[in-house]
Amino acid sequence: MSQINGVMMQHFHWYVSNDGTFWTQVRDSAQALKNYGFSAVWLPPAYKGQAGNEYEIEMVPVPHLARLVELRRSHAHGRQRDQFKYAHMIGWTREGDANIPGSGLAAVFTIAEGGVMWLDVGKTNAHKQYCDALGNMGGATVAVNADGWGAFPASGGSLSVWIPA
Repeated sequence: MSQINGVMMQHFHWYVSNDGTFWTQVRDSAQALKNYGFSAVWLPPAYKGQAGNEYEIEMVPVPHLARLVELRRSHAHGRQRDQFKYAHMIGWTREGDANIPGSGLAAVFTIAEGGVMWLDVGKTNAHKQYCDALGNMGGATVAVNADGWGAFPASGGSLSVWIPA
């Protein structure tokens, strides 16, 4: 069942220093968590109890949540590849399943400035076009090269999901 729905872990510290090392620890533990079977990590606001002070935290709705759930069901099939090259930006792809036409995706998530991640969507997707599934990139498209790689952008502080056009 966990392979179908995934397993989420809450990554939390009571005492988070203000030097940015917490995010490095999370990044560095990502592959080990995946190896243990965790497919998602929830990061509660790290600053809530910073230095013992009380802070009011507003938990705002996740933009595009309904669409993300829909994309997970319809496109998140096949081999997954993860990319943890940058401290502020992660990416992952699902290659797709030949038995599920149009499946497969590329996702880029950033917590700071925007950028582009070079991601492998698999040679089976060579020469395909991917489109911006959330509208965060103004309807842009990404061309995948002959080796199955493409340059997938994301705006600062956002998530971009790309699906076969």
